[in-house]
Amino acid sequence: MKNFLAIILCAIMILPAIPITAGAETYNDLRYKKYDDHIEITGCNRNVTSVDIPAEIDGLPVTEIGDVAFCDCRSLTSITIGTGVTSIGINAFGWCKSLTSVIIPDGVTSIGENAFGGCGSLNISVDSDNKNYSDIDGVLFNKNKTEIIAYAKDEIQPEYTIPNCVTSIGNHAFSSCRSLTSVTIPNSVTSIGNRAFMECAGLKSVIIPNGVTSIGNYAFRGCDSLINVTISSNVTSIGEYAFAYCENLTSVTIPKSVAKIGDGAFSSCGSLNITVDKNNLNYCDIDGVLFNKNKTKIIVYAKDKIQPEYSIPEGVTSIGYGAFMNCFSLTSITIPDSITSIEIWAFDYCECLKDVYYGGNEADWQKIDIGEYGNYYLNDVTIHYNSVINTETTKFAGMPTVSAGNGAYTVSATLQNIDKSCVMITALYNGRKLAGVKIINLSNGQTSATASVSAVRADTAKVFIWESIDSMKPLCNPQAVNII
Repeated sequence: MKNFLAIILCAIMILPAIPITAGAETYNDLRYKKYDDHIEITGCNRNVTSVDIPAEIDGLPVTEIGDVAFCDCRSLTSITIGTGVTSIGINAFGWCKSLTSVIIPDGVTSIGENAFGGCGSLNISVDSDNKNYSDIDGVLFNKNKTEIIAYAKDEIQPEYTIPNCVTSIGNHAFSSCRSLTSVTIPNSVTSIGNRAFMECAGLKSVIIPNGVTSIGNYAFRGCDSLINVTISSNVTSIGEYAFAYCENLTSVTIPKSVAKIGDGAFSSCGSLNITVDKNNLNYCDIDGVLFNKNKTKIIVYAKDKIQPEYSIPEGVTSIGYGAFMNCFSLTSITIPDSITSIEIWAFDYCECLKDVYYGGNEADWQKIDIGEYGNYYLNDVTIHYNSVINTETTKFAGMPTVSAGNGAYTVSATLQNIDKSCVMITALYNGRKLAGVKIINLSNGQTSATASVSAVRADTAKVFIWESIDSMKPLCNPQAVNII
């Protein structure tokens, strides 16, 4: 699927060049555009296996390999770049999966971002006389080797240690290295560029060392095998969507040094608990959810898979940009009447959201400043007015426990502040399918409850405390437990 998306990306990037390509001239298997003083290679026969880019065509020097010129030429095994080439465009050789070697001639002064992204088995060599670029063991660097520019050999070398001379990991440096399983970043590195490790689907663990101060936009987006990330105490900024779609990431700690977290930084993680160092001056957390320091704005909720119902605490006045974006499993949310604004994209793609429990009346809801874009799912929900959850009273005292045996699962919960009669609903799930359910009446002052739920097989237990079955009004946030 992601390879398909990469092809679509290539196609999108090609679109601006369509008028050029449509009228382009051809030379052997190449397409090119003629300018007054030079030739730009704009494309090729997608089935070509070998390409020799000449020094000149029609008496004009070939100086440019255009953006996406050879993108997704998966049969290409050999290419010779002419000595007159000075520029290699964005994604020029992206996803050339059969290409194993390329030599950058001495005249090249510019290489676009992600020029070799997704190749997988490519060793890059640079002419020693080139004044702008160099290589170390088939990996592309700037001339003085302080910036790593392109690593494109993850399929033949899935583990890599960045040399100690490097201070910057360039934009797209490891992008689409889907076979990369381990990378060691030295303390010499101070910055991680935009999309540096995007779509590194095999990467499981990352330690961001003390030298790093900034993590770029989309830096680790789509690293869906990533289960552990350590952010050093010197990082001051985390870019937009930096860890978005890291679906197996379950915990992250924001150090006290972080002053800025970009929009959507942890969007679509699903099972992520965020902890903030208590000495951080800009952010804090409440039960694994990210807020600003004074707890007036909810910034990121990224645990919808393990907690599909959520109550925003009283006193919060703003739901931030993309705060619940791509919470695909979120089914209900309680919004206190202290909320005055819901920023754009706050509930974008909350496809399963059905119920909003609002602490004020309908007139109060109409006064909320709701962003015009990305909140259309709020138009399809049922809004229950004057129904706020007081999460400071009724609550679970720790996580419920589950034991299995004889075709049934025993779920035990310890409770606090049950100040009236209510019900405990225990639901078992096998994947997304309901496997069993049990309802128990709770009495005023009850501190524990145990439910025996019949089910052939289950992998998750979810426990709810409701005022009653008829009202379906939750008294606290539910708890979800994975069954081992």
